[in-house]
Amino acid sequence: MMGEYWLPPELFSLDPFWRNFFDHKTTVQFDHRLLAITTFVLIVVYWLRARKSDLPERARRGANALLHTAVLQVVLGISTLLLAVPVVLAVSHQAVAVLLLTVALYLQHGLRRA
Repeated sequence: MMGEYWLPPELFSLDPFWRNFFDHKTTVQFDHRLLAITTFVLIVVYWLRARKSDLPERARRGANALLHTAVLQVVLGISTLLLAVPVVLAVSHQAVAVLLLTVALYLQHGLRRA
C-alpha cells in the first residue's frame, strides 16, 4: 500500500474522486497516517505549551495523560502495521483510541475552571 512512499503513486486513482476516501485502501491508509501525524504533533505542541502555563492541577494531569496516551496510540499503530495487523494489536489500537478521546474530554473538563 503505502510502502516507503509519502505520497504513493496510486493515491486517488478511483473514479469518481470521492470514492477514494471510502473504497481505496491506499488513500484510506494515507488519510489515516496523515491524521495520526497531525494529531500527534498538535498534542506534543499543546503539551509543551501547557507545561509552561499556569494550569489547574487537574488540567495539568490531563495534559500529561493526553501526551502519554497519544504516545501509546502511535506505538500501537506503528506496531500494528509493522507486524502485519495482528488482531490483538489492532484491537488494542482501537481501544486506546477510545481512551485518548476519554482523556481529551477529561482535560477539557479540567480546563473549564481555568
